[in-house]
Amino acid sequence: MKAGRPQSEEPYVAQIFADIIEPGARSGELATDLAPERVGNLPQDVYSDALYRWSQHTQAGRASELDDELQAALKVLPDGIATVDHV
Repeated sequence: MKAGRPQSEEPYVAQIFADIIEPGARSGELATDLAPERVGNLPQDVYSDALYRWSQHTQAGRASELDDELQAALKVLPDGIATVDHV
C-alpha cells in the first residue's frame, strides 16, 4: 500500500485472476455476465480496503486483526460470482 497516492502498479495479479475467471464464466460455473478483468481486480480491491479499515481501527484504539478483516471480505466474493446452480 502506498501512502498519499493511488497505486500505479501493473495489474499482473488481476490478470492472473481474470485468466482463472474467464473459463469458469464460459463453462457456466460462474456468472456469464461478469467482466473477467473487473473480477480480477477484486482481490486487490478487497485487500486495499481491508488494510485501510484495519489501519483506521488501530488508530481509533479498536484493535482488530487484519486477517479477520480479509477473511470476512473474501468470504463474500465466491458467492457473488458463482451461478446459483454451483453455490
